[in-house]
Amino acid sequence: MTSVSAPSNIAKSGWLLRQSSVLHRWKKSYVVFYTDGRLAYFDDEKTTVAEDVIDIPRDKAIILGPEYVRNVKNNCKDVNPPTEKSHNLLFGVKTRGKSVYFCAENEDELT
Repeated sequence: MTSVSAPSNIAKSGWLLRQSSVLHRWKKSYVVFYTDGRLAYFDDEKTTVAEDVIDIPRDKAIILGPEYVRNVKNNCKDVNPPTEKSHNLLFGVKTRGKSVYFCAENEDELT
């Protein structure tokens, strides 16, 4: 858990589904992209303590689009969209140490 401050530098925020790293279940997370390149996700939109923060520039993270995420299964990973969701709504963030997968409710949330 990481404390995150200064909501004034938010580029975009909202609710997404995030795949848990252990059981690969989808759960709702409040996700925030900051103008400095950090991505944080929270249990709810009121808390300032993030479940995790990925500093995309510092961690040299790669944003994985739906085409890549769809093919991850071929690499022995279990990334399937939630029931009634399309693979086109998936995206991931990959660093050296981990990959985190998200699913939007609709295509408008991806922009």
